Amino acid sequence: GMAACAWTWKKKIEVFDESRKEPYKSSLGGGHWKLKVGAAAAKQFPSPGFRSKGLAPEIAFVGRSNAGKSTLINALVSQNIAHTSKTPGRTQQLNFFYRDEDNPRYIVDLPGYGFANAPRKVVEDWNRLIGEYVRERENLLHLFTIVDARRGLMAPDKEFLGFLEEFSVPHSLVLTKVDRISAEELHACVEDTTTHLRETRAKLCGPVIYAVSARLGFGLEALHDVVRTLLHPPKQAG
Repeated sequence: GMAACAWTWKKKIEVFDESRKEPYKSSLGGGHWKLKVGAAAAKQFPSPGFRSKGLAPEIAFVGRSNAGKSTLINALVSQNIAHTSKTPGRTQQLNFFYRDEDNPRYIVDLPGYGFANAPRKVVEDWNRLIGEYVRERENLLHLFTIVDARRGLMAPDKEFLGFLEEFSVPHSLVLTKVDRISAEELHACVEDTTTHLRETRAKLCGPVIYAVSARLGFGLEALHDVVRTLLHPPKQAG
């Protein structure tokens, strides 16, 4: 059975979570998320917050087109906010979703990468836009890179992970669509992924690789808990 939902790649420990038998429930405020802006340029990014009030907590999701990113975001918040783009040449934009107008928290859906046969200009625009976002966004706490478990890490994924390390962005890997493969195939995929992370000395990649099926709600608890902690940091004493 598919009990395992997360692995720590730094220590060869598998994390099993058989304890929660009840269906996955989101406590991220489903129904309350709204689109703030679809930004096609850095100048359209919403304000990261105010120094006096602190920065607005923000996390982002990115992945190769068709890796299941929109489905995962929607499953995490229990609300259909992210939409899949069917056309590679479509305007590249970052969708900033927020809740709590007075004390905003952001989930950002980044445009997909690695389109086969994408026009060169589309690729260059993507690189520039994502580069600006990753470099300049001071309130970005964590970036989740979505990888289709059926395909494993492909060249565009490896390239992107290298880019994140270079720009010192804390990030984690999420393997999606694990319901479509066998437990053995999932193990092999995790093995290959951990090998790559070790070989590239990915210092900024979180210790956990999440394995999920957004369609079945499998493995979402572990990811949900870390997202909730990032968006609702514990109050500092004093």
